Formats: sequence, C-alpha cells, structure tokens
Amino acid sequence: MKKSLTFVFAILTTAFTFATNHTVNTQGMSFSPNNLTVNVGDSVTFINTAGSHNVNGTLATFPN
Repeated sequence: MKKSLTFVFAILTTAFTFATNHTVNTQGMSFSPNNLTVNVGDSVTFINTAGSHNVNGTLATFPN
C-alpha cells in the first residue's frame, strides 16, 4: 500500500511540475502573443490593458 501511495504522489507531482502559466495581454483588437500553444495542465491569464474583450471556448468551437 505504501508503494502505491508513493507512486501516485510521484505521478501527481510530476504532472504539475511541468505546467506553465501563460499570460496574454489584450489591447484594442489585438492579443499579445497572437498565437499560443497550451498543454493539458497549463493555465492562461488574460490581462485586459485597454478595450473590451471576452474569452469563450467550448468543445463545439474547439473540439481538439
């Protein structure tokens, strides 16, 4: 049982170790960076410096 818990802990620690927080800045009608690759486990923070934007994403819009 102890080996199983150690294994699960190691997997979870490894999964979160490589996660990246990406920052996207918006100004007017532009985003910086304008292209971004996000991996499972990553997070994205949007900073609205000017203008009015929203972010929408659904499986219907982005199936992959």
